[in-house]
Amino acid sequence: MVRNVFPAIGAIGVLLLAACGGGGGDSGSSSGSSSPPPPGGTHLSITAPTAPIAGAAFNLTVTALDASNSTVTTYSGTMHFTSTDAQAALPANSSLTSGTGTFQVTLKTPGSQTITATDTVVASITGTSNPIQISASVSGSTATGSMVTHRESHRAILLNDGKVLVVGGMHWAAVGCQPFDDLCLRALRSAELFDPAAGAFTVTGEMSAARVFHTATLLGNGAVLIAGGDDRNGTTYATAQLFDPATGLFTSTGNMVVARSAHTATLLANGQVLLAGGSGTSGDISTAELFDPATGTFTLTGSMTTPRVFHTATLLSNGSVLLTGGDGGGGSTAELYNPATGTFVATGSMSVAHIAHTATLLMSGEVLVAGGASSNGDTAIAELFDPVTGSFLPAGSMLSPRQNHTATRFADGKVLVTGGMTGNNALSSAEVFDPATGSFTLAGNMETKRYEHTATLLPNGEVLIAGGINFDNADGLNSLATAELFR
Repeated sequence: MVRNVFPAIGAIGVLLLAACGGGGGDSGSSSGSSSPPPPGGTHLSITAPTAPIAGAAFNLTVTALDASNSTVTTYSGTMHFTSTDAQAALPANSSLTSGTGTFQVTLKTPGSQTITATDTVVASITGTSNPIQISASVSGSTATGSMVTHRESHRAILLNDGKVLVVGGMHWAAVGCQPFDDLCLRALRSAELFDPAAGAFTVTGEMSAARVFHTATLLGNGAVLIAGGDDRNGTTYATAQLFDPATGLFTSTGNMVVARSAHTATLLANGQVLLAGGSGTSGDISTAELFDPATGTFTLTGSMTTPRVFHTATLLSNGSVLLTGGDGGGGSTAELYNPATGTFVATGSMSVAHIAHTATLLMSGEVLVAGGASSNGDTAIAELFDPVTGSFLPAGSMLSPRQNHTATRFADGKVLVTGGMTGNNALSSAEVFDPATGSFTLAGNMETKRYEHTATLLPNGEVLIAGGINFDNADGLNSLATAELFR
């Protein structure tokens, strides 16, 4: 996340004569014009910082000069701004006061860029800055308070009051266990709340049963639906509960028609919740059902075209739901759920299988599918689903293959990808996907390597990263209680 930093103005003003021209990236208005400036003004001087940060606003100073490089205090022309940065946010056409003026500018493309100001009537009165070296966005993590309980594969959801509910999951509870031995894992019934104002976690009510690979969905009334999951000891749940933020308590609601774990839950535009797929008592399942908050009951809806486990479900702008990949038969396939008809239909396939991946709705209405496990191991491949054509297009590759990572969309439309694992290596790296360029760039490292963690966008624009697991202990695996804030 870009810090809102205003770098100090550097002394790299440059005096360029009329032969100097402007670059591309014209985002200023061309409306209006001035009367011809008085005699004496021959060119403009542009003073800018030496190395501002991409996406951070900075101040630009423009001065009207005469042939002897003295300030022309009587200059009354109107200037138009351009830049070599096609994504620049530039001032509208502006005039100077007593021959000088300071304006706010944001350059967004790393590398060497320039800014040009030109009189709207007398084009020979112009000036271009020296090259401005734009640094990549400042981002990174800082530690915050730790959770009360070590947990992985838990769920975290932003409540309407700005706090974050962290619920369930599991932790590594035995000493001397072999890596990936499920007998060493204990599912959790506990829950806790993160308060961004205090930077701390506090215990809240407990669920009626310990759950992992369950779902948590914020309902329209502010309650949270907790559904399904399993206890790591052979029991898969059909039960569901509601968390009330006002009381901090969980209460039972109706049971699902089908017991399921590692499924998806999607809040639909009509307020109902679609629960699809997962692993059941008899194996991987393709069934789906709807939860109605008004009645507290679940009813079956159409079945998916194939069983899916550890897949994704993304609500599209048109109200339908895109389901992608997953184990159990999902692989590289995808399908769409239509709430109006209650049916699933196949759509275009992805280029590779994606399991334990991420799928993020972009501001364009496209869906970014990134990483996961594939037939050739963990993948870095990313693809974009176009809801208009129903097809997937290449979206480049992440800088690192990863599965069981997180993807969080910022308010500016960029997507933060954190952690995950590749092979038997937990990752601390983070990267950002920019839809404008269609590429991933490094965004620094987290404080701790982690996968099967959660990432929650807070109202202040920071991302709360909590829990997960890594390999940094003598027994090979380590459930985490630590949390950090990514800016």
